This record gives sequence, structure tokens and C-alpha cells, in this order.
Amino acid sequence: MKAYQGKFFEDVFISYKQSDGKWSEPTGIGTNINTNMHDASIGLSASGQKLLLYKDTKENSGDIFISELQGSAWSIPKPMGGDINSPSW
Repeated sequence: MKAYQGKFFEDVFISYKQSDGKWSEPTGIGTNINTNMHDASIGLSASGQKLLLYKDTKENSGDIFISELQGSAWSIPKPMGGDINSPSW
């Protein structure tokens, strides 16, 4: 997590269930997803291949984005578009 003027921003972390049933230590999901602003996971497709995110786009504003798993890395998130995102935050 990053701090700005004493406030922390959200980031997305990932953990894997191991063969012994325990979970691995969470690690940041990567720089394609996490930025210096708020980045929050809000949904994952049943296939585990599409990740819905809330991302700050500028101060006091944010939108919903989608990222797709490409091999072992997540793509750079793309905004969902006008039918989903609006100027109303």
C-alpha cells in the first residue's frame, strides 16, 4: 500500500491455495493493475479469466475497469465504457 498525505490507497493482492490446504502469503497482483491511486477488485468471473476493478481516474473520481488474464499476467485494465461508467462517479 502506498501512503499519500497520511492516507493509504487500496491495492489488489493475490494468494493461492496450496496442496496442503493452506493459503500462500498474499502478494501484489502486479503493476498492470496496481497504481499510485485506489485500485480495488470488485469481481472475478467464474472462469477466473476476467477481473473487474474500481480504479481512481483522477482525484475524487473513479470508474469500473476490466482486465483479462493472459497466461500468468493480467492485462492493462480497460474502462467498461459509457453504459457502465458515467461522470457521476
